[in-house]
Amino acid sequence: MAAAGPVALVHSSPIIAWRLAFLATLVTVPPEVVPGGLAWPWHPIELLVLPGTVLAVALRHRPSAVSWAAALSCVAMLLRVSPQDAVTVIVLITLVAVTGVQVRRRVVARQTAEQTRRALAEQRTLLARELHDVVGHHMSLIAVRAESAPYRLDSHPEARNAEFTAIAGASRDALNDMRRLVGHLSTTSDPGGVGSLVDRARAAGMKVSAHLDSSVESTVVAVRVVQEALTNAARHAPGSEVTVNVALVDGAIHIDISNTAATRPALSGPPGGNGLPGMRHRVTSLGGTFHAGPTFEGGYRVEVIVPLS
Repeated sequence: MAAAGPVALVHSSPIIAWRLAFLATLVTVPPEVVPGGLAWPWHPIELLVLPGTVLAVALRHRPSAVSWAAALSCVAMLLRVSPQDAVTVIVLITLVAVTGVQVRRRVVARQTAEQTRRALAEQRTLLARELHDVVGHHMSLIAVRAESAPYRLDSHPEARNAEFTAIAGASRDALNDMRRLVGHLSTTSDPGGVGSLVDRARAAGMKVSAHLDSSVESTVVAVRVVQEALTNAARHAPGSEVTVNVALVDGAIHIDISNTAATRPALSGPPGGNGLPGMRHRVTSLGGTFHAGPTFEGGYRVEVIVPLS
């Protein structure tokens, strides 16, 4: 039992298992029994247990701990074996320890490489989502202005020129936001607030009413959710009336964006998109809840609750 007992702890605690195996080699056969030394004076199972626990330590712990375990194991064995077997004992323990250390290094290197790969994939996903939010929002508003111009403008050249000037300004805003986004990858630049999004949407001809809590309307999650919701309303429900509510309630950010039914044909474009999945992923990754769907009146509604923490 003293010889085999450490095996039960090899997986959960290799260090404790090795300590018990080490002590077992000192007490299972007293020196008085074999004063002249024998080739192997212990219980036969200890031939596997003590080197095995050294291997377990090498697979789970730092090289410094492995060095001590290997050195003390060699000492424990050399106190009992005959001199002609000393080299065999040292080579056995050293080989086991070195093998375990090398295996652990390869495993750690592989885990580090996998973690790095996952981190890069997450960064690429984050960048793609941010680019989608920023570019999609601005391009949708520009498209709204361009496609709705025939309904809003008369034949006066001054009005047409003013509209083209506004579209050019919106394009410059998109480029500026792109630059800020790239800078945000290495800094903590302010993403702006929901109020500025509402102002830009109104400037593009959208009918937007907003009720915003200044304490949370500049949080990144509020900005990105409202940005995507306004983009979807501009694309899929032109001419609709949009209501934006951002409030802090019981320690959580409540975001509610709804729009009425469209009054003009939707903007042309490919079906599907990453807007709703991107919003859902952003919200749920922060421990929040996300609901989106059509209303009975023919419009659409997005409801989000995110813990402020």
